[in-house]
Amino acid sequence: DMNVVPASRYEVMGMKEELKKKDSEAQNLRHEMGEMAMKHDETLNSIARKHEESMTSMRSKLVSTFKEDMQEMKTEWEEAFQRLKDESDTTQRAMEMELSEATRGKAETESELNELKAEYRSQMDELKA
Repeated sequence: DMNVVPASRYEVMGMKEELKKKDSEAQNLRHEMGEMAMKHDETLNSIARKHEESMTSMRSKLVSTFKEDMQEMKTEWEEAFQRLKDESDTTQRAMEMELSEATRGKAETESELNELKAEYRSQMDELKA
């Protein structure tokens, strides 16, 4: 087009300088964006690492608490079982003693009964004679 006025040499040099400045600013911005992206990634990795450490710690605490609770329950059950066993043993010994006494009492009663029968027969024989 003929209406375009040719730029002067100084105008062209000024534009080149302006383009260099803009290019330098763009490079600086790209560099800053790259650094920001790296810092962002580092922050995300740090947060993820801290989250995983927290979860691991919580899991460990939960497992530890669960184990402690289970041990307490086991101890309580074992103690209750032992008390019941002791009560059962005591009851069994008491019943065995009562049975022994009842057996001895029965034997004494049968012996007395046999003596009475013998005495009765003897008296009956005397009366017949």
